[in-house]
Amino acid sequence: MPLIISDIVGVEAAVDSAGELEAFLARRHMGLLQKYKPDIPDVPYNHFWLSHSVSQFPLLGVSILGELAYLWYTPDDGHPGYSSLSGSEADGTTDFYISEYPADAICVSNDCIVSTDTAITIAHEFLNASTLPMLIRWHEL
Repeated sequence: MPLIISDIVGVEAAVDSAGELEAFLARRHMGLLQKYKPDIPDVPYNHFWLSHSVSQFPLLGVSILGELAYLWYTPDDGHPGYSSLSGSEADGTTDFYISEYPADAICVSNDCIVSTDTAITIAHEFLNASTLPMLIRWHEL
């Protein structure tokens, strides 16, 4: 069954291979946020939703901001989900954008942020199995 993936501007695709998945996850946007809030740094970003089913669950969210990423997984509609954990004790927060509007930012604790490379590896694991990826630690919400 193909993995259904979409990004913040509504582009959607069904991918069957690791190469197709990586090509889609390489999509980045710049300049979208600045037309609403010029003081936001122009860093390449995107947000992706990945699912194996048109019913959307289980669902993996992948937020990318430059070389940083945040992951969120939920097995079903009634579950609050799981947040990625980096294993670091980093203080502070980072805003990730889940649309082209700055008001749609999610404020993520820095101890939940992983590298973009790690996020892509997790997406590969999700491509092969729709269960909670086990290559990183997660915090159940």
